[in-house]
Amino acid sequence: MDGLPGQGPGNLPRDGNGAVVGPVRPFRERSTRARHMQSQRSTERFENAERESRAGVRPKSMPSADLEPVAGPDPGAGLAPWPARTVAKPRRFPSQVLGTAAARAPRPGARGRAALLWIGLVAVAALLGLATFLASPPRAAPDPESGTTAPGRPAAGVNPTGAPESAGGARTEAPADEPPVLETARSARGPRQAPGSFDERVLDGKGRIRGFVQAPAGVDFPLEWTLLVGPSPSMIGHERAESRTLSFQNGEREFALEDLPLGGYALCARAYGLASLEQHLLLAKPGETDVYVSMQFGITAVVEGSVRLADSAAVLGLELSLEPRPAGVRQTATSDLYGHFTFTDVRQGGYTLHFGSPENPVREAIEVNVVGPFERLGDLTVPKMCELVVRAQTELGTPVRGVQIDGYGDHGGRFSGLTDEQGEVRARFLPAGRITVDARSEDGRSRRGRKLVDDSGPGILVLVFEQ
Repeated sequence: MDGLPGQGPGNLPRDGNGAVVGPVRPFRERSTRARHMQSQRSTERFENAERESRAGVRPKSMPSADLEPVAGPDPGAGLAPWPARTVAKPRRFPSQVLGTAAARAPRPGARGRAALLWIGLVAVAALLGLATFLASPPRAAPDPESGTTAPGRPAAGVNPTGAPESAGGARTEAPADEPPVLETARSARGPRQAPGSFDERVLDGKGRIRGFVQAPAGVDFPLEWTLLVGPSPSMIGHERAESRTLSFQNGEREFALEDLPLGGYALCARAYGLASLEQHLLLAKPGETDVYVSMQFGITAVVEGSVRLADSAAVLGLELSLEPRPAGVRQTATSDLYGHFTFTDVRQGGYTLHFGSPENPVREAIEVNVVGPFERLGDLTVPKMCELVVRAQTELGTPVRGVQIDGYGDHGGRFSGLTDEQGEVRARFLPAGRITVDARSEDGRSRRGRKLVDDSGPGILVLVFEQ
């Protein structure tokens, strides 16, 4: 046996010849003493750190990691021993070890004081800026005599000496007499372009409109229907468009309108109980001379009613207008001898019914909601109005035909028309009061007259034209 129990043969002290020298201490005894001494040194360091922390002195250095030797397996167990290895303990600070309030409390330093100083400076600068803004006087309107907008501020186009700027000088503001113009879809860097005039040559020539019509869901397509084509009041070139009507008897669904003058058109398809929305289009060169449209019938209704006076007398010849809400094409109807009126081909939806001209109504308008194929409004009452007959004649009493008559009342009501063969224009549904009439003949002669009217009977105003 080369050594004592607990002592490996490779760890025995030997001399130069390899012989074992002196008594040998067991390896386990040396390892235990080393651990004890190292633990004692660590305890002393932590106690010193605790005393410095309680005294308010920051430790100059933190305790380093402790190296604790771990012994290998027991040689008595039949296994050969190997050199000891060490395991590092984690570094721990006094606040983690001691847990004292003094070690955990934050202490103000140079960074904290600098931050407080910067915050104070920023607050002072903000207060100074606010005071300067509130103390500055408001800008006044330009004075044409002095050429200034505020004390010490020259107006646009005037230099500080009071003389106007030269024509070659740079302008920073638009002239006062040029109102700003609203522009859309123009780049901020692009040059301002002058509006160009419409070239009438794009409407020279002929074109074609083709299309297809379909019925609403669940409704059979009608065998007989009519396509109405006419000028569109909202399109350019409508004065060049012409009106046409196509009638179909065998349920055709496609249509074609050939050799139409180029211009703005409106199309509408109608059948019994069905009608399409109006479609507006423009035939123009170069690429819009052959247009194809798709249209669809919608279920329509009939709106009817009657207008009467307060004594139930029927009102004859009153014009009524049915206008879609919020906007759309108006339909007009005129009351007959019995005061009855009818609107046909009315699509379902909300409408406004005007009594008389919408610009000069006889009474307030009412709202009508069309939800079915037939809408009955019943008897509608209008106030009793006045009537005026304007007669144009010569000094000898000869009627003057074709005189343009324009009249208006002090309390509302306007009318116009041309004198007939008897030289008369009859204005109805006028409010009581004074009516002023202006007349102008075909040769340029003009006359003016006034007449008081009431509900007792029609008034007559005669305007005499010298021969």
